[in-house]
Amino acid sequence: MPDQASSSGGSPPATTDHNRRRFCQFRFEAAGHRFCMLENLAKGAMAGLARTSALNAAGYGDMALRGGAASSAPARVVEELAKRGGRAVPGDS
Repeated sequence: MPDQASSSGGSPPATTDHNRRRFCQFRFEAAGHRFCMLENLAKGAMAGLARTSALNAAGYGDMALRGGAASSAPARVVEELAKRGGRAVPGDS
C-alpha cells in the first residue's frame, strides 16, 4: 500500500535550502550569513522606488498646500552651465 504522504492530497514538500539554491545562483556565505545577490538587488530596487515615491509625494503635496508652482531653479542652473560651457540648451529657441 502506498504511503499517505506520497499520494496526492498529502502535505506539500518542505522548502529546503537546496531548493532555494536553484533559484539563487549567486550566493555568498560567511560567518553564518547567507546573501543572495539577486534578492539584495530586488530589495534595493524596491527601497529606491519607495524612497523616490515618498519624495515625489512630499514635493507635490507641499506645492499643493502652498499653491505654488514647481521651482525654476533647476532650469536656471542648466542655462547658466550651458552659457559657461558655450553650448545651447536643447529645446530652447
